[in-house]
Amino acid sequence: MNNGFMYEFKEFINGFFDEISDKRANDIIYKRFGIQHSRVYTLDEIGLLYKGISRERVRQIEAQTIKKIQLLLHGEEIRKINYICDSAIIEKFSELKRHLVKEEACVLGLVINEFDLDKIEIGWIYFLLKLADVKLIKVDILNDELILNNSINVKAVIKELKKTLEIIKKNVIYIRTDDLIIKSKKGRRTFDEKYIYLAIKCLESSNIVIENDNSYAIAFGLIASAGDMAHRVLSEKRTSFE
Repeated sequence: MNNGFMYEFKEFINGFFDEISDKRANDIIYKRFGIQHSRVYTLDEIGLLYKGISRERVRQIEAQTIKKIQLLLHGEEIRKINYICDSAIIEKFSELKRHLVKEEACVLGLVINEFDLDKIEIGWIYFLLKLADVKLIKVDILNDELILNNSINVKAVIKELKKTLEIIKKNVIYIRTDDLIIKSKKGRRTFDEKYIYLAIKCLESSNIVIENDNSYAIAFGLIASAGDMAHRVLSEKRTSFE
């Protein structure tokens, strides 16, 4: 998948709205996801922009429009709409969905890099992920957003992320994944191993840097040597070896 996919995806979406000739639905979708706008609009705000439309009606229009586009992306046809999705777009969209289902939880920044989505407006990416039927949540401790399957418990993931970060902060130097798992399980009566692994995976892919009292500790990554570790720590503190 490359930037050509996102260009084709945008053309597909624009062509869909041209075909259905529904400017209101087009405007609602673009405002809801910040496409061609400086920000994302809430349901209430959009309702205020359209006289006589309630918040619930805006939600319904959004949901109905998304459902139609999802059907097209799955290769289906829609009654009374003479419009189909190109097979190449369907294949690439399916590839993205399979990846997200397999990962269960992953960092948005990593997906953007893996699928070469960095040269596109973020609003289009948000919309693409909505069509892929996944949850997108902002996680302050990661300084990024998490993509989660609908089967994943958001609170459980956040809980394990916080627990794992607490362990990392107590270690001045790099801690191996196996040791991190042991420390996470130790002393706990109950835990869900799946969420421990998901939290570690998300932290690892975020390349997060943890600030301790006296230095910065790199939480994850393949460290070739102690010298490499020292170089990375000093780089984060913008300090030279001299």
